[in-house]
Amino acid sequence: MLRTKNIYAQICNSNKAGHQLSDSELCQLQSHLMAMYKEIEAVCERHNLQMSLAYGNVIGVMRHNGWIPWDDDLDIMMPREDYDRLLSEFIGELPEKYKAYSVHTNDGPYERFAKIVDTETEYVEIMGGYKHHEGVFVDIFPIDNFNPHKRFLKLRKIGMMFMMYTATSVKQYLVKNEFYRKLMCSTLDGKRNYRIRNIWGIVFSFIKPEKWYKWIDSASKEKKHTGLLHVPIGQALFYDGKDESIFFPPRKTKLADGSYVYIPNKPEKYLDIIYKNWRVIPEDTERWHHFVRKFSLGKKEISTIK
Repeated sequence: MLRTKNIYAQICNSNKAGHQLSDSELCQLQSHLMAMYKEIEAVCERHNLQMSLAYGNVIGVMRHNGWIPWDDDLDIMMPREDYDRLLSEFIGELPEKYKAYSVHTNDGPYERFAKIVDTETEYVEIMGGYKHHEGVFVDIFPIDNFNPHKRFLKLRKIGMMFMMYTATSVKQYLVKNEFYRKLMCSTLDGKRNYRIRNIWGIVFSFIKPEKWYKWIDSASKEKKHTGLLHVPIGQALFYDGKDESIFFPPRKTKLADGSYVYIPNKPEKYLDIIYKNWRVIPEDTERWHHFVRKFSLGKKEISTIK
């Protein structure tokens, strides 16, 4: 069975739903995201907190010596202890226009991981609309210890997937995003997926998504140091932990434009684990991007659709 994200992407691509950013808009967005990254990096360096780019941003560094040309987001990952300290102790050192959504901050979590949003911008996604400012954002993921010998490990992973599925289903039900509903229900797979999630969301709506995300964050933590690490989200829950030397210490790398970023210590091995064929540039139809209804960087509105 296809995951919601895959069905959603297929429908959006086939219906040409939302606004796909032009090359000029992408360039502006990437520059803005890099500025946000540098602000976060400065706070981390000031307090000796380890961080690195994650996922597709690492591909951008290794394959393109910068950004993947069509990439429209920025992901950071941090060891759990540093992640918790950044969000609970030092997040106030970021510019006032940035709002942090996490289990550690006053605004609470919007996702199972932290999201830093620039409130002077707008970045309204088709799937969005739940109790937060929809602006240009940077996602920050915790890297947790992985204990392969923990009792009932498989059941624990399934329990985590249950909580994640439930949190997003409850959010879908509470948001009642009519644009998203019509889009998903335009195909049989999408309609089935939307209705199942909506029913699931109704059943568990007596517990708000924020509570589910707090439980997920708590269940993700593993105090025992095993030398193995993982980022406990989505399908990655069912992967084994990987040697910590793949992640740490982060490597500071120079990009083509002369700037520097942190990436995992062994970036090729990291990418081989997650993407396997990351060295091959995918076809247009296989390229993931966010589908937006409104995009503004604060000075002027760039794009809007109804």
